[in-house]
Order: sequence, then structure tokens, then C-alpha cells
Amino acid sequence: MSGYFQSLVLHVKRNQIRVAINRFANMFNNHRLSTEHGWTPNQIWLNGILNESNPLSSSGGVDES
Repeated sequence: MSGYFQSLVLHVKRNQIRVAINRFANMFNNHRLSTEHGWTPNQIWLNGILNESNPLSSSGGVDES
């Protein structure tokens, strides 16, 4: 195969893999979990972030000093 053709195939395959990974991550993060009362991973994460007992919510975030 020529170098141009190989790089073209690699570019196309890389994009297909990226799209497939993004699609899988989106589906996984939005599927309901039976062990968590039907909440999705996104809902669980958001609930944890907004929970007042979360140490990051009361400090205003990560200390960058």
C-alpha cells in the first residue's frame, strides 16, 4: 500500500473508533442501574456533586494554591 493510502485508512479507522467510543460512553453513562434504584451513572454523579455533605461542594471546588 502507498503511504498516502495507509494514512487515509488510518485516519478513517481512527474516526470510526472515536465515534464508537463516544457512543458507548454516552450509552453507558445514561443507562439505568437496577442496583441504584433506576438512576443513571450521570444522575448518581450529579447527586454526589450537589450533595451538601460533599467536601468539594462546600469549599467551592479544588484549591489551586
